[in-house]
Amino acid sequence: MTNICRIVYGKFKNDIEKAIHLTEKAEKRGVEQAFGICRYPNGELVKTKSSSEWREGMTLLPTDCPEGSKLVGSFHSHHSDMHSDTDILADLINGLEFSCIGYIRKFNPQKGEYDKKYGLKCIDYSKVSEEGIDYILDELREFREWYNEVERPTPLEVYKHLKTIMDTIKRHGGEICEIPIEVEIQ
Repeated sequence: MTNICRIVYGKFKNDIEKAIHLTEKAEKRGVEQAFGICRYPNGELVKTKSSSEWREGMTLLPTDCPEGSKLVGSFHSHHSDMHSDTDILADLINGLEFSCIGYIRKFNPQKGEYDKKYGLKCIDYSKVSEEGIDYILDELREFREWYNEVERPTPLEVYKHLKTIMDTIKRHGGEICEIPIEVEIQ
């Protein structure tokens, strides 16, 4: 099993920590940082430029891979440790092999609230079958329908629904990894 978290963090450590730092400093404004991850035929990973451009509720992913490389993954900073339904949908639409978030808060389901913790969480979609993608898309649709019906969902309710989506990804061959990060915020 390849641990995409260790590969991505090992290759882009400084960029990830900088993005987490900027997200922490701008938390009240909701600023996130994003970059695409591209692969050359020899397996070398490189990143696109970073962006904090925001449109229609999402941080836009730069897709300007260097010539001869292909977009295979994404990274963006996040305020919480869960990929959103729109993140996962965008990953699948773009045909990404993996997606990573660097977060500044980790949800604690026992307390029903967030703790201040930093980390990197990645979803590896590369082994998910077409049938599995269909199941994941169904879960995403059901989540969005539920979310639009509920007036003010609690963080615990959202966590439980997103966890169901993550479990569906794993059940259909996807892998999810997570590593803590020590970031000094000044």
